[in-house]
Amino acid sequence: AASEGDDFFGRLPDLNRATVPVNVEPVNVEPINVEPINVEPINVEPINVEPVNAERAEVSEAERAEVSEAEQLVANAMHAHFLQAKDTTLPGSMPEPALRKVMEWLEHIIGRTLRKSERHGSEQWDLPVSLRLDYVRSVWAWVAGVLYDRLDRARVLKLIEKSGKRPKGVSNQWFFAALLQKSVGSVANILPWVRMLNLPCDNWIFSNLKLYADNAAQHFSCLPASEAERACTASLFLHMLLETNRNPDRRASLRQMFQRPIEWINPVDIELTAFLYNRLGGGACDHLARVSRQFWGSPNTTCLSDPCFLGCVLGVIRCCTPYRLQQLCRPLNFQYNKDKKCPSTCTALEGPDFFGRLPGYNFPTTHSPAPGGFYSPDLAEGTFRGIISNKADELSTFIVPGG
Repeated sequence: AASEGDDFFGRLPDLNRATVPVNVEPVNVEPINVEPINVEPINVEPINVEPVNAERAEVSEAERAEVSEAEQLVANAMHAHFLQAKDTTLPGSMPEPALRKVMEWLEHIIGRTLRKSERHGSEQWDLPVSLRLDYVRSVWAWVAGVLYDRLDRARVLKLIEKSGKRPKGVSNQWFFAALLQKSVGSVANILPWVRMLNLPCDNWIFSNLKLYADNAAQHFSCLPASEAERACTASLFLHMLLETNRNPDRRASLRQMFQRPIEWINPVDIELTAFLYNRLGGGACDHLARVSRQFWGSPNTTCLSDPCFLGCVLGVIRCCTPYRLQQLCRPLNFQYNKDKKCPSTCTALEGPDFFGRLPGYNFPTTHSPAPGGFYSPDLAEGTFRGIISNKADELSTFIVPGG
């Protein structure tokens, strides 16, 4: 550095800069004495690895089989009672030029999404990350069913195959709906050709109603616009049933709870059940109640009418996964307040009209004499301790078993 000169080593000849030489004194570095460290050997004791409990492995396999059986039961019920209707609002025929334009547009929009996937190093969708298959919104389910039926089937199937990796247990129409949901994005993008095909268009297509894959994907073929609310509400309820049932500890606890007589029900669950019966129809709700009985029904619950049992199940869901119940109520504009505290009602007082909430019905009930009318939830404190893990205090405010 001292030899830089006034032109910075000759690199800056026009710069006349005075420099001050720097005297660098030598530094004496004293050697460091490093003493050797005595490292004692470590005694490693052998670890005794216990063999895998074959009995527990069998139990786990049995639990998986039970969950799979429940999913199949729910999927069959969803298909039989909520996805069989035909869409009578569709026009008998659609203009061929418009159908060709829609097909070309879909090939372009889905192909563009696939090319983006290829640029990221994948020739096909990286399922299930890129393509959401656990649910589809009602509008995409409706559109997919219509277009799959009316467009050139060979070109639609080719588009589906090009997208690749369709999982087992998912119908072509469901996969097609998931492709539309991923590729098209906004509902506003389909409005021009919805009108071009003379399809009935209403505000419902902007709703956030969903069909869930664990009960609808296997047999899905179409979703009529007139059945969207009923089918999507049923799908969410059945999805909540499966969610609650998947946890083995919770499943065992709930089964134990429903083995006892159910003597109390929360008024919040009564009001929601009556609302669902009036909104969706008695037939739809009766089907949901009967499916629920196959999960948790017992001889001690046969005295309950279908709406009363359904209300008890809604109470279980309200305590276990309250956010799911809010998802059920919000699209239906039901004012649900999860923090509302009110005295519970004796189930034996339900009568043939479900506590007077459903006067047009005549539900059969076989209750024993009522043990008493209303009670304070404080009296039920501790009744469920040891029955429902981590939920005793919450559940005791809506339903109290006798015995």
